Amino acid sequence: ARKRALKRAKVALDQRRAYAGWIEALRNGQTPGGFFGGCVSQSMFVRSYRADVPKRGSEIGDLQNVDLVIVPEIIVGHELGITVPNPDKPGSVSYTHGHVEPEEIVKRMIAHGKGATNLVVGSFADVLKEPCGRCGKASPVAAGDLYMDDDNGYRFIVARLCGNCLLAAEIAWHAASDANSRNWQYQVTDAMYRK
Repeated sequence: ARKRALKRAKVALDQRRAYAGWIEALRNGQTPGGFFGGCVSQSMFVRSYRADVPKRGSEIGDLQNVDLVIVPEIIVGHELGITVPNPDKPGSVSYTHGHVEPEEIVKRMIAHGKGATNLVVGSFADVLKEPCGRCGKASPVAAGDLYMDDDNGYRFIVARLCGNCLLAAEIAWHAASDANSRNWQYQVTDAMYRK
């Protein structure tokens, strides 16, 4: 009985950590990733999505389509990669890290999805809410391109975030690559921006 209780406690702790990770990613909007933070992951909310029915033995369906919304009111300033004038070489810049304000982060996110027809800037009222699979309360749906590592690039994930249960339930993901992407590490993410 003690082992089962410890296992349940560990699962609950892992779920709370996953939920907190999603909330932090959404507040950041854009997060550094990759070698020296030279790549970025994007996290935003979902207006609508379409996914295949999960395959047998899985709880996550293949994501076919998604409409995304950036919600500036929740984004906070934080450290990101920035370019600054290089004092040693006039007219050139150096790459470093520094504090970036929320307004600039929103501009960066828009630029990352430039030309996408399925990405808008909106408010929390535009965010899709679905019933939590555990308690049934309306929960916002979010999306993010999880940075895996330099060899595996990104995986685009859609999750339902229940503030009542502190549960982040991953409900769909997209791992197919887009051969026309500008950068192999962005293949998964770019494939989700409809041009």
